[in-house]
Amino acid sequence: MSVDTGIRPRQDFSSLIEDSHSSTKTAALVVARLRSARGTSFAALTLAACATLLLAACSASDESATDAAPTSTLGLAPTQAATAAAIASPAPPTPRSAADTSRDLTGFPFSTSDLRQALEIAGYSFSGVEERAPICPQTSVPELPFWSPNLAGNDSGPILVLWVYPSFEALEADWEAEPGAPPKPLLDGCELPTGFVYWNQNQVLVFETWSSLGVESPVDIDGRIPSEHPAVTAFLSMTP
Repeated sequence: MSVDTGIRPRQDFSSLIEDSHSSTKTAALVVARLRSARGTSFAALTLAACATLLLAACSASDESATDAAPTSTLGLAPTQAATAAAIASPAPPTPRSAADTSRDLTGFPFSTSDLRQALEIAGYSFSGVEERAPICPQTSVPELPFWSPNLAGNDSGPILVLWVYPSFEALEADWEAEPGAPPKPLLDGCELPTGFVYWNQNQVLVFETWSSLGVESPVDIDGRIPSEHPAVTAFLSMTP
């Protein structure tokens, strides 16, 4: 005759927890198995269900934390990866500033600011240079020499000289300006450094020299054609 000792075999629920993907489902399965075992009290059922829910919740939290952890294709922590990317990618060149407008002149239809804007649209700078020996000392408006390198960071570009007159009529007092022909100075002591001279409405532009890293060179170096430089074409392309 068998004797009921009140001792029940220990129930193994680890497989249920591992195989279940839902904490609620796991608790239900545990309770059902306990009920199938005779003599299990309600308190034991409740305790087992709570323990199962807690274990399932902790397991899900660990999995979420693992999934959320960012990874780097370089095998580095996020901060290290960002630092490595910054070192690997060189900083873009810093554009030169053309903020000095102290010697700008106003005219009609074009002012100094109009040429500066046209050059910047073309990708070139309007950078005033130190005072140079004047080309035409007797003109009624001051001449403005400037350097026009590429804004992308090229240290080579032409040095040009600009005159901005209040009007075309004022320009005609200093220059002979005929459509389709370069302007000719009418004043004594005006010595143009090259034959590359242009006019547009109330402005005159002279291509003086090339400058690379502070070293000047003749306009015909390397077969470059001054009239085809973007600074010149931007000047000639301005329209009222």
